[in-house]
Amino acid sequence: MVSNLFAAQMFSLAESRRRERLQLRDELLSQISRMILPGQRVEDAFSSFLGIAARALEAHGIVLSVGGRLQKSGHTPSDTELEAILAHLTTQSAPAVYHASDLSKAIPGLSHGGGMLATPLSSLNHDFILWFRDPVQRLIRWAGKPEQNITPIGSAGYRLSPRDSFEAWLEVVNGDSPPLG
Repeated sequence: MVSNLFAAQMFSLAESRRRERLQLRDELLSQISRMILPGQRVEDAFSSFLGIAARALEAHGIVLSVGGRLQKSGHTPSDTELEAILAHLTTQSAPAVYHASDLSKAIPGLSHGGGMLATPLSSLNHDFILWFRDPVQRLIRWAGKPEQNITPIGSAGYRLSPRDSFEAWLEVVNGDSPPLG
C-alpha cells in the first residue's frame, strides 16, 4: 500500500516536471517564431534568438545551416565534423527530425561524442538547426557483474551456472548525453 502511494507520488512529480519542460519549450519556440519578421531571412534573425533556442532544449551548442553557410553558438563540433554530420543528414530518405545520444557511434568517423537533435528547415536546400549536448559520464548499477559463469564439461559442451553473487556492480558509460527535448 505504501509502495503504491510512493510510486504514484513519484510519477506525479515526474509528470509535473515533464509538463513544465514542455511548456517552457513551447513558450521559447513561440518567442523564436515571433522574432523572425515577415520577409526576414532566418539566418539574419538567428543571432537574436540563439540563447532562447539553446535554452529551449537545454543545449550546450546550436548551429544554423542555411544554404551551405554555418552560424554557430556555444559548444559545437568542428567545421569538418559539422560537414560530415550534414552530409549524413542529407543522405536520409526524407528530411525529418533526427536525434542521436552519441554522435561518435551514430555517424562513422566522428570523434565528437554527445547528443544532437537536427530539425530540418527546408526539404529542398537541406537547411537545418542542430542542437548539441555535451557527453556525460553515467554510472549504471547492476545486480551482479554481467559475466557469465560458463564451465566446459568435456565433449558434452558447456554448463551455464548462476552467478555467485548479486553484489552491486557499477558500469561506467561515456560519450552519451541525456536526450534533447
